Amino acid sequence: MPAHIIKTIHLEHNPSKAREHAFDRRAPDVEYVTAIAESVNHQRKAAARDENDRILSSIARASRGMCLSTTSTSLERLEYTPQEDTLTINELGRKGFGVHQFIKVTIDFLSAVLRTFHLTRVLYAWLAKYGLIQSPDGANTINEHSKLLVTEEVPASGFFIELLCEAVCLECAVMHSGMTEEERVDTTARFQDPNSSLRVLVLIYGISLQGVNLDRSCWQVLVMTSGRNFATEAQAVCRPARVSQSRTVNITRLFLRNSHDEYREAKQADKAIPDLAMKHLSLDSKRFIVKLLNDANANIRAVPRAQELLKGNSHIPFQKSMRWLFPDPSCSEIENALTAAGKKRKFMGQVQFTRRTSRRLDPVRNDENEGEDDKGDSQASGSDTDDLAYPSSESFGHSFTKELRRRYLWLPEELKNEVSQDVINFYRFLSYDPDKVYTVDDPQDNEILNRGLRLLFGNRIGQAQERLRVTPHISYEALPKSLADAIASKLAQEKETIEDVASLLLNPRASTSLAAIRRKNDENEDLFNQSNNESESIHDEGMELETNRDEAVEVEIILDQSIKLENDHPQEI
Repeated sequence: MPAHIIKTIHLEHNPSKAREHAFDRRAPDVEYVTAIAESVNHQRKAAARDENDRILSSIARASRGMCLSTTSTSLERLEYTPQEDTLTINELGRKGFGVHQFIKVTIDFLSAVLRTFHLTRVLYAWLAKYGLIQSPDGANTINEHSKLLVTEEVPASGFFIELLCEAVCLECAVMHSGMTEEERVDTTARFQDPNSSLRVLVLIYGISLQGVNLDRSCWQVLVMTSGRNFATEAQAVCRPARVSQSRTVNITRLFLRNSHDEYREAKQADKAIPDLAMKHLSLDSKRFIVKLLNDANANIRAVPRAQELLKGNSHIPFQKSMRWLFPDPSCSEIENALTAAGKKRKFMGQVQFTRRTSRRLDPVRNDENEGEDDKGDSQASGSDTDDLAYPSSESFGHSFTKELRRRYLWLPEELKNEVSQDVINFYRFLSYDPDKVYTVDDPQDNEILNRGLRLLFGNRIGQAQERLRVTPHISYEALPKSLADAIASKLAQEKETIEDVASLLLNPRASTSLAAIRRKNDENEDLFNQSNNESESIHDEGMELETNRDEAVEVEIILDQSIKLENDHPQEI
């Protein structure tokens, strides 16, 4: 049986799509936070079961909205469109909607989704790469027997992918929980048949697929949305990887930065750690974990800003952006904000990077002006609580991760929004000592073992980055207030355009013409683009957020089999 290969590819929105994605993510974000807070309050009050069910359904609906906005901003908005506002094809036909108009609508649809659905371009690129459709330049060769398995979390996203495939005359089927056993068997048999016209199969996670093996004619798998845990995902993506498979199965996982994908990936790792810890305690497994830890040191050394630490600069960079986690006691703004938030706990000061000692997390011990205890070392108590909190044997880089989590959870809700998750990742990454040579004894430290197991999990799924996502929220730095207002205005104009077109279809003799509607829509698009271009470039204190500016280049890069992933640049971690 040939081995299967898993790789994770990191993608980025271009600037305008990143802002639109952030705009659409706000509603499910707010709904999620509200439902979680409501859930905690009702648990304390021992609420009725039906009330708890309502809250849980709100949490599930918000999570679903986050997944849909990652798949497509258009799909997320379509999800909340009332069904009574739509017309079926038969109804449109009775209104005089001809074949040529359906063709024009299809072209407009493809144009729209390519602008608003980042992963659409990737999907079409993969279809062209494996010979299912003709590439725009006509350079590829159509393979009549090539098939593609796509996995998704939300059925609506699966049906959207089916719509995209059929828009380019490619037969696609979605296997979901609403199908009968006979329908599943028939769909599986058609997909297994190398001569059938069914070329793309979308598999939804969590459905019963006992005995469904897809190894006869499929060896390419595309993960559009990762599973809620890796066991669920592996159950779907490994359907073609069976003993009778004659070809190497290529599994490609798509990962969109600053999206719900990051949180799902972090939760996957959290759930996989206990299982990995039980199965990888042999000497050979520890040696492999140690190898991963030592290999990761090269990534830390490659970070330009890490050179400041190696040269002896003891202060963490980006201190300004992390002022809430590591506040300056002399700053009245921070002191007043914490006081207003009702925080009465012990003040937590700055942290310094000094790789000569392991007692670096205690802000008091880092204060050069702090006086020494009158008692000598020989008189000091062995049960000093500070020593228990900051043991000298603990690796600073790994205990720093715990400290980041503790400080973040300590912040009031209104100040948590001021902390950048990307900078948290960067802090944690820089806290690891790149000069440390790990040995097989080091995994006895729980924090080092935890990091090693996360690297092991990343190695399994082809994930090159070390990421820590504390909350499900994305970064909204790309969405200034002025631009949010411009996007809201654009969406209002889109709704008005749809209503105008619907009125025209219902009443072909209306005074408004389709050309006038299109002209008005183009004018609104020009105004929005002007506002978009005038928005300032997003910078995070000298660390520019790199984006893909040319969508054509994006697809060309994706089509290239020798992909150079952007996540090889540690400065973005």
